[in-house]
Amino acid sequence: MAETDGRADKARADKPKADTARTDTAHKVAAGPVELDEVRNGSGSPLVYLHGEDGLLFSGPVRDALGASFTVRAPEHPGWGRSDRPWYVNTVDDLSYVYLDYLDATLDEPAPLIGTSFGAWLAAEVAVKSTAKISSLVLVAPVGIKVADRETRDFVDVYASTTEQVAAATYGDGARPDLRALAADEFFYLAEAQEAMARYGFRPYLHDPALVHRLHRIDVPTLVLWGADDRFVREPDTYAAAWATAIGSNAEVASLPGGHRLEEQSPAAVADAVTAFVAGTAGSGVAGGGTAGSGAAGGAADMSVTAAAR
Repeated sequence: MAETDGRADKARADKPKADTARTDTAHKVAAGPVELDEVRNGSGSPLVYLHGEDGLLFSGPVRDALGASFTVRAPEHPGWGRSDRPWYVNTVDDLSYVYLDYLDATLDEPAPLIGTSFGAWLAAEVAVKSTAKISSLVLVAPVGIKVADRETRDFVDVYASTTEQVAAATYGDGARPDLRALAADEFFYLAEAQEAMARYGFRPYLHDPALVHRLHRIDVPTLVLWGADDRFVREPDTYAAAWATAIGSNAEVASLPGGHRLEEQSPAAVADAVTAFVAGTAGSGVAGGGTAGSGAAGGAADMSVTAAAR
């Protein structure tokens, strides 16, 4: 396990980082040649959490809830917070290789991998390459594939919408963070997160055209988890089903109350669903622990959450 406590350069040291009050501990991890900042909380077997568009800023409640059952390891992607972003890391595919190195560096045995929205896209890009260090996969409100035709967007265009329209699409009628309560360094963190999303998700918009054709390579139990009030995705039920269909019989879909930022609005419910899924798929016989696509897929366990379907 490769981990370093080396000093960050001045540019990264001056950057604000997400709130890690509560029980989090901060670490620096060498993912191959890239140094990532990560926070850890909880106790138990490890679970890797890949954050969404806003980084770790609003992820505390869901990580705390997951920490009741797991030691949650939450790295910040290159471009967010103080993590390195080398010049050659410019696409989600580039990020996936950073995380293959990260999983090799931090895990002795395969562990559950969970990603939210952009982080779910990234988790899938990792899993189609190798599941050697992934025991199960949970994709919470993923973006990353295109389902609609060439002329129809699958997602709300955040660059052609007002701030209020984007908030309504991502949070629906549910609770949303009060941005007026953010400290100055948190605003800076959020601005950097938006810059990072423009780099990784602008062209093509929030998807990798090739990914849907590679999802069948994911050979571990997979849960696609959606918010029943998701308004960011044009047809969320169809979109979620498309993910599960492309992955295969080892994938299932379930929904929970909440919008596209499901992990922020229903953190306890998301943690309960993840914990039940991981427990239910342990020893399921689905192939994993190797190069993705190397084994036969088996059936995933039933979920107690709503509308499980493929």
